[in-house]
Amino acid sequence: MALVRLLGHWGTRLAWEGWRRGARSRPVSLGAFQGPLRRLPPRPSLTLSPVVDAGKRWISASYGAAIVRARRRRAEAEAASSAATGEAPLIAKTLMPAPLTKSGNGDRGGSNGGETGGSGVFGRPAGSSAPLAELLALEVMANTPQSFIQRRVSKAEMASRLRLPLRDLRVVDPSFRNEAPVVLARERAIVVHLLHVRAVIEVDRMTLFDVEHPAVEAFLPHLQARLAVPSRSPPAFELRALEAVLVDVCNTLTRDTNTLSPQIEAMLMALTGPAAHSGTGQMSAGPYQDVITLDRLLPLKNRLNELQTRSVQIRSALNEVLLNDDDMTEMYLSVKSATGHRRRGDDHEEVEMMFENYLKQVDTVNSEIATRVQAIGSTEDFVQIKLDALRNRILRLDLVLKLGSVSLSSGALVAAIFGMNLNNALESSELAFLGVTGGLIGISSMMFLGGAAYCRYKRLL
Repeated sequence: MALVRLLGHWGTRLAWEGWRRGARSRPVSLGAFQGPLRRLPPRPSLTLSPVVDAGKRWISASYGAAIVRARRRRAEAEAASSAATGEAPLIAKTLMPAPLTKSGNGDRGGSNGGETGGSGVFGRPAGSSAPLAELLALEVMANTPQSFIQRRVSKAEMASRLRLPLRDLRVVDPSFRNEAPVVLARERAIVVHLLHVRAVIEVDRMTLFDVEHPAVEAFLPHLQARLAVPSRSPPAFELRALEAVLVDVCNTLTRDTNTLSPQIEAMLMALTGPAAHSGTGQMSAGPYQDVITLDRLLPLKNRLNELQTRSVQIRSALNEVLLNDDDMTEMYLSVKSATGHRRRGDDHEEVEMMFENYLKQVDTVNSEIATRVQAIGSTEDFVQIKLDALRNRILRLDLVLKLGSVSLSSGALVAAIFGMNLNNALESSELAFLGVTGGLIGISSMMFLGGAAYCRYKRLL
């Protein structure tokens, strides 16, 4: 580096002297500068490779630092822009649907963050550091069961109003698809998650979640018809709503089972029925047809196993309610609202009979599904036995062909010996050819029959 500075300094002086003396038109002589250059103190010899490498490292470090500073300034600018516009994080956007057009109960929607006045973007209250998770829901009131109100519901607000822990509302959140079916009886509400139905039942209303699911859309007319049935002494609203859910769940399981059963029976009949065999007991359809039928049976079996899993989970959820007297007593929300206290621990005949009735229906579906699964397993075993029998026949044929090949090879050995161009006494005989040919045939036949007899003795044929 010192050498570079020195050369640059003397180069500048040289240019300046040349310009001053009019050296633009003639070459400049270095004699005037030889004296000052000779008077310079001696310096150690330097190589340029370390200097160049150090320069490259310095340039790379400076460039990298500049890139890091630029990225940091850009990130700070984006954060400042997001804070200025009040934009919510991505997780909040996924949990909060777009604002809906309210149909009635405008004051209720405003309290839940549906209105923009007094709350931030996506229903976030002013001054709050974290957005409130909101869910799209349909609400049906006890006094007006003919109409549904579509609005956004804040999980935190509902949990505070109903005195529920937030973990209880996780089962009604469509974001959690792997939650097991459950029926939770609480002081002011019944939280239900059975198949496609995710609902919170209160004493005067029912709130349905995951409303964009096709099965939920198909459930709405049945729910409306069951809640609007006139009667002199109808059950409480919460019991009618809960029974509507149980009816729809049982009907869904039964419908799915009835849809799969004919298809599975047709596949099993194609594999094990009379059409799969000829009159002589042999398979009229080749093994490839069985393989194709098994390939078609596989997705049906997967769907049946999935249906069986869901049915078992539904049965477990209903059985848990029946095993807990306190949960069945807590489900009388109207009694608690009217009297201020719940019923006795053993006074729950209506709820117990209702759950027992639908538990029997679920058990019936489970039995039918188990029967189909067992039939599929038996059919697979039967087809496997058929394929094993066919494989054994192929192995027997291969063994027979190998016996024939060994027998012919023994005769070919003798023919190869006679094929050598050596003189022997049989060349002039007229009966030698016939004798040798007959002997070869006899030897080959004896070897083949002997091998076959040995294989039969060992039960290989």
